[in-house]
Amino acid sequence: MRYAVVSISLLAALCSTVRTARADDAGGFQQVQYSESFAQPWGDGFDETGAAVDDFGDELSPYDPRYDWQLSEGPVDLNPLFALPQYGSYFQADVLWLSRIHSAHKTVAVTLPPNSKAVLNSSDAGLTDMYRPGALLTLGKRFDQVSAFELTFFGFNEWEGSAQATGNGDLSLPGTLALNTQDFIFANRIKFDYNSSLYNVEANYTQTIAGLILLSGFRYLRLNESFDINSYVANFNQSSDYLVRAKNNLIGGQIGLGFSNQWDRLTVDLLGKFGVYANVAEQNTLMKDLNNTFIRRNFQDHTTAVSVLGEAQLNLSYRVFDWLSIRGGYRFMWINNLALAPNQLNFSIDPGSGQSVDAHDYLYIHGMNVGLEARW
Repeated sequence: MRYAVVSISLLAALCSTVRTARADDAGGFQQVQYSESFAQPWGDGFDETGAAVDDFGDELSPYDPRYDWQLSEGPVDLNPLFALPQYGSYFQADVLWLSRIHSAHKTVAVTLPPNSKAVLNSSDAGLTDMYRPGALLTLGKRFDQVSAFELTFFGFNEWEGSAQATGNGDLSLPGTLALNTQDFIFANRIKFDYNSSLYNVEANYTQTIAGLILLSGFRYLRLNESFDINSYVANFNQSSDYLVRAKNNLIGGQIGLGFSNQWDRLTVDLLGKFGVYANVAEQNTLMKDLNNTFIRRNFQDHTTAVSVLGEAQLNLSYRVFDWLSIRGGYRFMWINNLALAPNQLNFSIDPGSGQSVDAHDYLYIHGMNVGLEARW
C-alpha cells in the first residue's frame, strides 16, 4: 500500500511538471496572469517595474539578442545582401588603348615574268601591335548590395597602315585580273592603305555574392575595315584604285563569370565573358581603271555568319574618396568568323569573282585602360 501511494505521488508530480512546461512554451509574447502570491515577477528576469534584467539586475538593451523588442513589431529582414546599397549610381570614364594581334595575309603585288615574285603583302601594313586610344564609358545603377545594371560603350579605336612597292614598270596585281586592266599591269608603283575601326555597346545585369560575379546581357560589336590598292603607271602618267570595304555587325547575348575581392580601399575584379553572335557581314568592291574614269567592278554582298566572342578582364580600383576612385585594367578579346578587308580582294577573272563575302577569319584584340569612377 505504501508503494502504491508513493507511485501515485510521483505520477502527479510528473504531470504537474509537464503542464508547467507547456504553459511556458505557449507563453511566447502573451501576457501571463499571475496569482496574488506571484504578483511580483522580479527575480525571474524582470524587476519591480516589469523591465527585463539580467542575472545581475542590470537592465537589458533593446538590441540584446535575448530581449529583442523588434520581434514584437513584425517580421525583420535578416538578409543584409538585399538591403539598400551605399550608393545608387556610378559612372566610369577611361582611356582604352587597344592593339590587334592577327593580320590577314594576302599577296597584293608581284613582279612580272620571267622573275615573278611577291613583293607586297597585306600584312606589310603593320596593324599588328599598334596601340590606338579610344574611349571606355560605363553607366551603372545598383539595386541593392548584390545586383546592378550596366550600360558600357568602348570604341573610336582606329588602326591605319600603308605599304608600297616600287619598280621599273614591272609591277602587277597577282592573278589574271591585271591582264584585263591598263593601270594595274606594267606599273611603276603599287601601294595600299589599310584602315580598321572598332565600336562596342553592352547592356549587362550583374550579381556579386560573396565575391562571385555572375553576368548576363546583350552585346553589339561593329568592326569596319577598308583596303585601297593604288597602282601608278609612268608610261600613261595615271593611277587607279581597287577599293574593298568590309563591315561586321555582331549581335547577340552573353554570359559572364568572375571574382571580386576588396582590401580596404583597393578592389580587384577578374571577369570572363562569352557569347555566340549573329555576324551580319557585308563587303563592297569598287575597282576603277583608266585613271579612275572607268569602272571595272562594282559589287556588294552580305551574309550572316555565326561568330564566337570571348573576353577576359582584370580591373583594379582604388577609392580616393567615398565618391571617387582611380581605375586601371587590362582586357583580352578573341573573335572568329570575321570579314577582314584584305580577304575580300579577288584577282581572278572567273565569273562571280569578288562578288561574295569571305567571313572566315579571326582577330585577337587586347589593351589597357586607365580612368576614374564617380559614384553617388
